[in-house]
Amino acid sequence: MIDIVFPTVTEAKGFRVPAGVRTHICGVGLTDAAIFTAGLLAGAERPDAVVMGGIAGVYAHSRFKIGDTVMVKREREADLGFFYPDGFRLLARTDNDMEFPLSEWLECPWADDGFGLPLASSNSMNAAMAPFAPVDDADIENMEGASFFKVCLRAGVPFYEIRSISNEVDLNRKEWDLHGAVDRLGTELERFVKRLMTEHR
Repeated sequence: MIDIVFPTVTEAKGFRVPAGVRTHICGVGLTDAAIFTAGLLAGAERPDAVVMGGIAGVYAHSRFKIGDTVMVKREREADLGFFYPDGFRLLARTDNDMEFPLSEWLECPWADDGFGLPLASSNSMNAAMAPFAPVDDADIENMEGASFFKVCLRAGVPFYEIRSISNEVDLNRKEWDLHGAVDRLGTELERFVKRLMTEHR
């Protein structure tokens, strides 16, 4: 069984659900995504693989553009950190005497450009479009991916994240292509899931 998790009902609208696939709505943001995914993977019917599907914003310097669909290779909690007199620092980049497991990037070992989608680096933000987040080494921005990655990695379940780009990450709120992104997401997810299902038979 393959489970697909969408943050919102809107993002799920373009996807036609094939047999052998379950879909879920987890809610928006890192907390809701983590809680839902953890509960899903702890349930009696643990999936063979789980997929996060959604839309994303694109950074101006990225090689990607509105209309593209990507597979996320790595995620970062980009608004997790501290403010200092000279600005914001990621938690992973601070000098800290406390001992706890932390790395700046979470990597998906199953992401592969052999699926026909380009691989992207993504910032995950509860504060979307926050101007203090480091963006130079990220392509896109979303609000759920890092916690989804973290839960799946700890559970040891194969996972993937597919994002269609709907907008530029811009505080001036330039025009979005929400409906086009949702339609493209559905189309690309259908292709991806068909291929994935052949690998899990």
